[in-house]
Amino acid sequence: MKTKWLSLKNMDKRTLLLLGVVAVAVGIAVIAFKDEAVHIVCYTIGGLLLLYGAVDIIRYFTGAGQGDSAYRSGLVDGALALGIGLFFILRPEEVSDTFGVIMGIALLIDGLFKLQFAVDMMRAKFKFGQAVLGLAVAAMALGVITLAVRNMAVIWVGILLVIDGLCDIAAVYFLNQFDKSLRQPQEN
Repeated sequence: MKTKWLSLKNMDKRTLLLLGVVAVAVGIAVIAFKDEAVHIVCYTIGGLLLLYGAVDIIRYFTGAGQGDSAYRSGLVDGALALGIGLFFILRPEEVSDTFGVIMGIALLIDGLFKLQFAVDMMRAKFKFGQAVLGLAVAAMALGVITLAVRNMAVIWVGILLVIDGLCDIAAVYFLNQFDKSLRQPQEN
């Protein structure tokens, strides 16, 4: 199990932590500036996607961190992220019509990632696996609520983003505890 778990690199945990912090920050911004919230979220997400896409494309062409695999997808991932980022920045009004759906899908995907972490942790019989499972279920429930409630008030979306971001930060804490437990000598 150790080798399978160790495939979750520190980069993945840093990304999850960054997503948690960004979700909290965006959620607070949505709550504080509810009239301009959709534009703030669109520009923030669009800017992050542009940055992610540019880095992915540069990494693809420089070969950085990709290995020699014939199945590298950095170019496609990067171009897709650039396209979506540009759409968010150039067409925030169109995004605002589907804001709840976009946030709901993002929360569901986030919950699925946490679910994967939880299952791996529980297979390794790590004591905090159930806590991460609870966080995963909470994130997916937030996503379902956001998708199910038509025209959800923007302030509620902000609150859900803050809660999900805090769940991400807690999940990173539990993942780090799990990594520490793997490094400790096993008792017989």
